[in-house]
Amino acid sequence: MKSRSYYFNFAALVLLTVVTVGLSMLRMHPWHLAVGSAIGAVKVCLVALFFMHLVRGPARTWLAAGLGLFWLLILLLLDQTF
Repeated sequence: MKSRSYYFNFAALVLLTVVTVGLSMLRMHPWHLAVGSAIGAVKVCLVALFFMHLVRGPARTWLAAGLGLFWLLILLLLDQTF
């Protein structure tokens, strides 16, 4: 059962990578960054949830991941203000 979810996630990551490469060959100037970032966010979620075992992890693990994202948001906002 566990290996089946790994295979599913691997296939999803490969498919999303192929979509990203295909997207890079299209001309959609105003939406290119948004669509590429959305695909990247889905890939990050897949890796974090399944390969980093956040799906069945304890609350401390979720807290650590949330705090890491919070600090990343702070750094990105500080980069935009200065």
